[in-house]
Amino acid sequence: MSDVRIELRYFARVRELLGRRADTRTFPAGTTIADIWRSLTKECPSLVGLTWKPSVNQEYATPETVIQDGDEVVFIPPVSGGTASSALNPRPHHPRMDTHFAGRYER
Repeated sequence: MSDVRIELRYFARVRELLGRRADTRTFPAGTTIADIWRSLTKECPSLVGLTWKPSVNQEYATPETVIQDGDEVVFIPPVSGGTASSALNPRPHHPRMDTHFAGRYER
């Protein structure tokens, strides 16, 4: 098996703790999102326990998703905020945003 090279993008607390916005990294073929997160937590133990949702190529993914060469991987932090008017007039349902995985990932 060969290695895969991916782009990692960091936002919010993950970016603050790592001290950078992005990385290009190489992993063995067959690497999962969970494997990538574990490698980041070894580098920065303060990441342990953070809540996140993975995205691969701008689509929600699961921790079990296997990365491919050239993928862009993002660990999306929880989203909050909005206004009273947005609560009264929510945006239409968008099926791309549905996912069975949400919240903290711990193994």
